Amino acid sequence: MYVLSGEVTLYVGEENYLMRAGMCAGFRANGTPHHLKNNSTDDATIIEVGTRVSCDAVSYATDDLVAVMGLNGQWVFEHKNGEPY
Repeated sequence: MYVLSGEVTLYVGEENYLMRAGMCAGFRANGTPHHLKNNSTDDATIIEVGTRVSCDAVSYATDDLVAVMGLNGQWVFEHKNGEPY
């Protein structure tokens, strides 16, 4: 993840970091859950590059949300108990 302009807060587990233009961060597969949030009133632009090769499910740590790769190759969103979203 690379911040092109503005500033965002990067949340990694229980920690958070203010990220400004020119700063970057990387995340290893199956690592600590993370997300970004723009807490300012100004726009921010980021580039995020990655791959989900051989990934068939993603669980969102702070939300009741799981993304599961369907048989048709498209993501299906479910609650953590398996009920459709």
